Amino acid sequence: MTYVERFRAAQARTGRLGLPVPTVSTTDARFLTGPGLSDLHALLTDLFSELSPKDLVAQCVSIHRATRADVSRVLGCDAVLTIGHVEMADAVLFERSEEDYLANLEGTFLANLNQVHCWLTLPSMEIVDLTLVTSLAVIQQWDESYVGRPILRHGDELTGGMAYHPMLLGNAFFDEVGRRHGVWML
Repeated sequence: MTYVERFRAAQARTGRLGLPVPTVSTTDARFLTGPGLSDLHALLTDLFSELSPKDLVAQCVSIHRATRADVSRVLGCDAVLTIGHVEMADAVLFERSEEDYLANLEGTFLANLNQVHCWLTLPSMEIVDLTLVTSLAVIQQWDESYVGRPILRHGDELTGGMAYHPMLLGNAFFDEVGRRHGVWML
């Protein structure tokens, strides 16, 4: 299944769970090219220059929610907050089912909310993940050269057995869990 197919399945799933579905007009145009990457690098340097690597660990929700508008502005497109799991060559990280997300919304299962990952998806199906590599590098004590590296690549062009699997789109899941159950994930 291609990334755009997984993304469209996430749009449908978001609607099935009664959440507003972000409108996305997909395009073949790429945003993470020379000028776009240069502008994004300048933005990220400005936003994160005062942070330590540990400030990014397990902060995907707050970081991606806080940077979505700026990333959209700099790249000239609407970035969509994307919630899901990441398949690696030797493990699947943050995997949760549709039923898990529904249980979170209904309040019947709130314990695993720290096992959520999110990133930004551009209309080109390019991925902007500002936290995963740094989180893994710090937690698993990888070489320091990995710290601070974002993942900036088309969802179908990842290497090394890596694949992103969108499950839900937009801010509404986090807003609703917070509003209904007082569990806020900024």
